[in-house]
Amino acid sequence: MITHDNLPDVVQKSVEQYKKKNEVYDVFPAKIIINDISYYYFMYLPSNEQLFVQENGVVPRKIDIEKIIIIANDINSTIEKFSVMEKTWGKQPLEKRIYSYKRLINKAKNILGKSDKKTIDFLNSMIDIIVREQRNIMRCISDAKEMTRKMRKNEYVTIKDQKRYRDMLVSAIESAIKQNNEQIARANQRKELIKLARECKKVTCFIVYLRLKRFNKYFIEPDHPDVEFLRELEKNIVKNKDTPIEKLPDAKVYLRRIRNP
Repeated sequence: MITHDNLPDVVQKSVEQYKKKNEVYDVFPAKIIINDISYYYFMYLPSNEQLFVQENGVVPRKIDIEKIIIIANDINSTIEKFSVMEKTWGKQPLEKRIYSYKRLINKAKNILGKSDKKTIDFLNSMIDIIVREQRNIMRCISDAKEMTRKMRKNEYVTIKDQKRYRDMLVSAIESAIKQNNEQIARANQRKELIKLARECKKVTCFIVYLRLKRFNKYFIEPDHPDVEFLRELEKNIVKNKDTPIEKLPDAKVYLRRIRNP
């Protein structure tokens, strides 16, 4: 992994020359290799401005490396997004919880009889979709984490890696959207089952009713904050999965904070 301690002297000299008073800088843990040229990628703090330096210490003109700047920033941004996913989507005991719900609704089916069969069939279908997409999310998180580990070890990254990172990010977001859409689509069926359990006169129905009501809070409703969050991700990332990297929505933002001349 590239750190301050193992930077070539010529590179360190260049990055120091562009540093302003009271600033420190971070270095990306791998070189960006494009067209057989290696670039070191720095960020000055607290300004968040960036500098790209070639392996020979040359600081190229910004206009000559715009694509490299966007590739490097897109890789870094995707790694950060996967880190957040691992702490949120990846840490939830979702599959265990959803299978507990599956056992509960099938217990309700046995108690309530045939009147709710269609409702429970819809909910079982929802469960299958949620579990399938969660497994894909976990696979994407794991693959991205392994890619990052190898990148740090090998100390380089290429445009092929950027494309692979983005493909995995799109796949994970698409899975999360499918999960949310299915939960929203089945909100009425969940409420209907709760209503049937509440109206049932059997003693065992009351316990089932309480558990169904408790489980329902774990599901996404149309007004849940994640719905708007995923809409933004879909707009900015999923719908741009085939967009040339130079035309990505964040490209202009990346280019504005460059310190290269």
